Amino acid sequence: MSIKDWPGGVITDVPVVPAGPYHDNAASGVWTLDQAASYTKQGIWPTAGNFVPLIDVDYLVVAGGGGAGNAYSGGGGAGGYLSGTIAGAVSGDTLTMTVGAGGASQTSWARRGNRGTASSIVYSSTTITTVGGGGGGGYNSSPYSGGSGGGGATNPGNTNQAGASGTAGQGYAGGGGGAYQGGGGGGASEVGETKPSNPGWAGDGGDGLQSSITGSAIYYAGGGGGGSTVGSFPEVGTGGQGGGGNGGEDNSFPAGNGVTNTGGGGGGQELDVAGAGGSGIVIIRYDDSNGVASSTTGSPVYSNPTGYHVYKFTGSGSITF
Repeated sequence: MSIKDWPGGVITDVPVVPAGPYHDNAASGVWTLDQAASYTKQGIWPTAGNFVPLIDVDYLVVAGGGGAGNAYSGGGGAGGYLSGTIAGAVSGDTLTMTVGAGGASQTSWARRGNRGTASSIVYSSTTITTVGGGGGGGYNSSPYSGGSGGGGATNPGNTNQAGASGTAGQGYAGGGGGAYQGGGGGGASEVGETKPSNPGWAGDGGDGLQSSITGSAIYYAGGGGGGSTVGSFPEVGTGGQGGGGNGGEDNSFPAGNGVTNTGGGGGGQELDVAGAGGSGIVIIRYDDSNGVASSTTGSPVYSNPTGYHVYKFTGSGSITF
């Protein structure tokens, strides 16, 4: 055994098949003594014939969408959207997922919408969290900020109400409302539409973002459309791509809810019950040259498109490699 110029310990010169992730030494790479001791205790410290591959895990984390406000209301903002890669997981590691709920329908007169709740992945000392969507504004009740911000409503005296802000890197602001028409909730890819100048027209929800992590191209995190005093299209605000609910007028033309497990915002309404936000989702995938998960909780949906193991969590749970 020879000492290599690596911080943290001793590396062997014994080649292994397959080669290590950095070069062909049995424990190649940079390892602390604590890591070496921990993996040795678990019986998985790399030695000749006992290779520990590193697993790169792609993820999509979408929070719950915001509900729309009540009375001349703005659409709910989409839940925050994040995607990326967790590098260097190994067999035996566990990821814990939390899937956020959408904001509930607002039934109280003139109140702003309810906010969605956060979604997250926790891995070792790393936490990836998306912010719940902001509730849309109600009559004289300003919208909430969030992953994407809620759309504005109309204030008493027919004055305009601004949309709320989104979270940088996760979503955009809601559009402003006025003249008894609501603004659109913000989406993951764009700002919600401010109420147009056309009489009776409300703002559309901002579009979400498209992900192909499951092997199919799907939009998530669209904002809710604003509510209108005219119960027809195109006057009511259209929900953004990615599960945003359409706006409505009254019980004869009700607002739409955000779509379940997209993080879409709820649609605004003139006078009746506003749309609820859609629940969020957490999806991970990794190369199928590695084995399937050793265990899961929360009943994720498993699929195996070409080259990947995919686990879709529609509720909270965990996965152990």
